[in-house]
Amino acid sequence: MRMDVASYNEKAAQARSIVLKSQGIISFTELKLPQVEEALSQHQKQCATDQAALVAQIGVVAADLNVTAGILEIIGDCGAAAQAALVQCRHCAKTGKGYVMIQNDVFQPLINKLKSAAAKSYLQTHLNQLYAETTEDQEPEELSQEAVRHMTALMTGRSASQLRGSSDVDQDPSDPELLASLGNETNVTGLNISEVPEDVAPAECLPTNKCTLGKGSCTKIRDRFLYIQSGIQDMYSKLKSELEQLIAMCNEVRIQKENQIADLNDQKRDAQTDLASATKDQVSSESSSNTIAAQHVALKAEYIKTMKECCDEQNDLKSEMCALEKIRGELYKMKGEKIFITDCEVSDFKSGECSASCGGGVLEKTRSILVHPINGMACPPLTLKESCNTQPCPIDCVV
Repeated sequence: MRMDVASYNEKAAQARSIVLKSQGIISFTELKLPQVEEALSQHQKQCATDQAALVAQIGVVAADLNVTAGILEIIGDCGAAAQAALVQCRHCAKTGKGYVMIQNDVFQPLINKLKSAAAKSYLQTHLNQLYAETTEDQEPEELSQEAVRHMTALMTGRSASQLRGSSDVDQDPSDPELLASLGNETNVTGLNISEVPEDVAPAECLPTNKCTLGKGSCTKIRDRFLYIQSGIQDMYSKLKSELEQLIAMCNEVRIQKENQIADLNDQKRDAQTDLASATKDQVSSESSSNTIAAQHVALKAEYIKTMKECCDEQNDLKSEMCALEKIRGELYKMKGEKIFITDCEVSDFKSGECSASCGGGVLEKTRSILVHPINGMACPPLTLKESCNTQPCPIDCVV
């Protein structure tokens, strides 16, 4: 029983160890799961924002490609509609290099539709280079005030009459601000007025900040726009590649997070299963240990009581045997006989081996004579047979 109690105690300790381990795993997963789920949610939101931004950029660049394609389609074989000159206003851009426009009522409104900063940068870089090339051998012409107003109207989409008298033209059109100062007009509001004077022809008064005109070459303008279109196409391809890489990265991280969440859920589920099983084993082992321990206490008390009774009975029997031996000696004396009396003494039984390992066998016990009897009590049996290994023998399956 003591071995049984020790065995159940060991099983209870092992089950308790699994219970504690399972509880730790469950606590960890319950803490970690919300963190990973929140990280996945934030990742998906950020990916959606970044993808939307890239898609918007791609849309802008695609529109710019359509603009350059439209310009190149109009240029075509450099017909009459495609003839144009280059206008540079050095005071219009903060870079100091000058802002270059195309003096063509069809091209410039299309150019104004360019939205991306990169496309505008490509345009100004190439137009400045082309303007420099065209003015190397030929001095540029200065634009009249009316021509400046006309170019400003093309840039802003406002009529020249709306710009006349406005200070907006002093601003940088790339900011977007307007081109140059065109002067101020005065409104007469008094009652003492004169007759309406005749219309005066526009004076050829040049602005303080000059805009100059360079003779453009249709083929060179077309070549430059091909370069510009190629640069925008490269930017479009780059943005598309970045979008594909972003989507791939977002999917990869999403899969990692989802796998991590699945693994944590599996760990939690397995730990809960182990916790239930180990708790059951612990309770069962503890109950068996306590039951057997209680039985051991009861049997121990019964054992002590029985052994005391047995000891008392042995002592009583020994006392009676001693009394009988004395009585026997006195009887011989009364008869006048002097006889040497020796009772038989034997050793303790020694067990042999069981005749069978299962199915019931015979165990033979033997003992030897220590003192042979002389006129005394005879020897008891020297052999004793008992049954052993009575459990059924195992039977192998036969198919």
